[in-house]
Amino acid sequence: MKLIPRIKYISVVLLMFLIAACSSVCPEVTGTTYIKEYPVVLYSASWCHWCGVAKEFLDDNEIAYIERNLEDPKEYKKLKEVAKELQYGGSLNVVPIFIVRNRIITGFRPEKILYILDKTNGVVKKLTNHESPRSIIFK
Repeated sequence: MKLIPRIKYISVVLLMFLIAACSSVCPEVTGTTYIKEYPVVLYSASWCHWCGVAKEFLDDNEIAYIERNLEDPKEYKKLKEVAKELQYGGSLNVVPIFIVRNRIITGFRPEKILYILDKTNGVVKKLTNHESPRSIIFK
């Protein structure tokens, strides 16, 4: 008779241990966990020219980021969940998409990213007029 409560207790302890181990190994247990660990989350697509420009911008400015594949249905679903949590009502049918300090930015807007990160200067490569009429250089 005393064996059954012990088995239940051991099962509960083992389950708690497994949950704790998984959450330390897999930091993306919840939708917004990775947002807290990285100042910038970049959602990109393999075919997107501006996604490559965005990655280069983040690297040039030494901004830590994590990249997510927007073409993956699971990642897109996570993005929609995060957008709902952040009460974002805009479109998510754009690439690249940035999440910067719990703010969603659609499209490549380097000046907005630098502003949200409180950077007073940054490197934004001058682009040709046909690429971006709003391109600017911060120095």
